[in-house]
Amino acid sequence: VYSQTKKLSRYSEKFKRGILSKLYNGQIKCDAWSYLAMIVLDGRGYGTLFPCQLVSAPYFAFSARGASDTASGSRVSTFDFNVSFYKFVDDEFVKDEFLIENAKIQTNRSSELTSLIGFDFAEVGYDPKGMVGMSIVPVLKDDEGRDTTIDFTDTEKDHTGASILEVLFGDSKWN
Repeated sequence: VYSQTKKLSRYSEKFKRGILSKLYNGQIKCDAWSYLAMIVLDGRGYGTLFPCQLVSAPYFAFSARGASDTASGSRVSTFDFNVSFYKFVDDEFVKDEFLIENAKIQTNRSSELTSLIGFDFAEVGYDPKGMVGMSIVPVLKDDEGRDTTIDFTDTEKDHTGASILEVLFGDSKWN
């Protein structure tokens, strides 16, 4: 219920369109929808421009779990997440970066076991007003000792990535 009341598509109809609309629909768990509900990030991450500009928001959060092609079963993987927010100032994009360290998330246990990760803007001293885009780049720190890689373009046998199911700017206003 929480995510259904805080989803971005509730704040602006513009978030209901496009391939990334699945990240703005309030679905923080897979619910057997698989790739209709999430994106899987390798070490390159993802970035997007929003369909409108942020006026205000008290916090940022995202729902995540680990995803792996290994046969070695479920585990807890540790990631750092480099989160960047973009504003358009004086005809150029300005990037503000934040590091979320040592986020422990379930990998290959269940698509229903997601973690909510994020921060309050006031706690990090950031005013999100004017934000027009964001990016998330995961860094795999530890995969419970498994020899996996987060580079999906390499020739290694085993890979682990970060599945993002929802992006939240709760109680936000957009124009």
